[in-house]
Amino acid sequence: MSDTPTEAQVQEQFERITMARVRLLLNKSFFGNLATRLQVIDATQWCPTAGTDGKHLYININFCKDLDDDEILFLLGHEVFHCVYDHFTRRDDRDPHLFNVAADFVINLQLEDEGFKLIRKVPICHDYKYRGMITEEVYDMLKQEQEENGEGQDKYSTLDEHMDAMEEAVQNGSAQTDPTGKAGPVPMSDDERNKIKDELKEAVLQAAENAGAGQVPAGISRIIKEWTDPQLDWKELLNAQIQSCLKDDFSWMRPSRKNQATNAILPGMTNAERVDVAVCVDTSGSVTEQMVRDFFGEVRGILDQFQDFSLKLWCFDGAIHNYVEMTPETIDSIEDYDVQGGGGTDFMANWDFMKENDIIPQQLVMFTDGYPWGEWGDPEYCDALFVVHGNENIKAPFGVTVNYKR
Repeated sequence: MSDTPTEAQVQEQFERITMARVRLLLNKSFFGNLATRLQVIDATQWCPTAGTDGKHLYININFCKDLDDDEILFLLGHEVFHCVYDHFTRRDDRDPHLFNVAADFVINLQLEDEGFKLIRKVPICHDYKYRGMITEEVYDMLKQEQEENGEGQDKYSTLDEHMDAMEEAVQNGSAQTDPTGKAGPVPMSDDERNKIKDELKEAVLQAAENAGAGQVPAGISRIIKEWTDPQLDWKELLNAQIQSCLKDDFSWMRPSRKNQATNAILPGMTNAERVDVAVCVDTSGSVTEQMVRDFFGEVRGILDQFQDFSLKLWCFDGAIHNYVEMTPETIDSIEDYDVQGGGGTDFMANWDFMKENDIIPQQLVMFTDGYPWGEWGDPEYCDALFVVHGNENIKAPFGVTVNYKR
């Protein structure tokens, strides 16, 4: 792929990377602490620029030679951000190249905001219109632009090699792995990747603590807050929300005909085991069919605790699809539920549908990726629980929001 560098050239660039990491430790310690934990490997044979898998820092020596010292700092910061934001595993079923482009747009703007000098030796993803956005939001915009303009995949190029795409190349035979990292990325098992993910989380927390207040990028501070603030598991919260709808109490109900002969209005016992839940599933964006089926399984498991329930279920994008009602006698059919949709995202369609059909559930549960086109819904209509997949920073303006974790 590139001219083979001499041993002296490799050593020279490794020393420059070492010095860059020292500079980061002294001036931007959060980045420095995370950069120093990456094992540097000469990957000139297969890597056009650079890349990381969370453990190794793959470097093309010839590319590195063309960068000045400040640009090497930018490159290191870029790879650190990929590690912090876990861009290796959060793509789900999105288009690999476009998601990686979106990730680079986000990272490069944040690095510029942190005072890093932009790399100009190669084209990079850089556009101020994406400032303040997360990767998934940028991806949605890029996807829409691509569909509207008929643009191909080659409009944007990323600064570095993204390992999830490289793994797919290995699987289809167009690339290879190498235990040394010289001829291809170092092969790793799923267990090793999960271990690296856990280690990275601990490393980020430690780096933030060492850096001190005011030295951690704002986006990272929000992530750390999500990690360190104890949160109830979404399944436990859903169960708690449904339980809270129940009332083991007396109510002054309209008397039944068999009691009218007494000429007395007596309090009657409500049916504490009757549960009325509506579930609407966002079938656009990042919500995959498998996630939906996982979610249905959890909802069913929770409802099976009760003697009697009514489950009203539908999908939505810009409209309502496949509305069904299920009871304990018909709940088995949830396994064959036909997931429909694929258009735009209109959350208000759910409230309009419920109002038009006189549906007032004890609890509404929405499973979504959290990107409505417009309002979230009617906060006064019924209790709502939003289970948001993919972005831990999204919170609904009313009701209860919890993050989906599989």
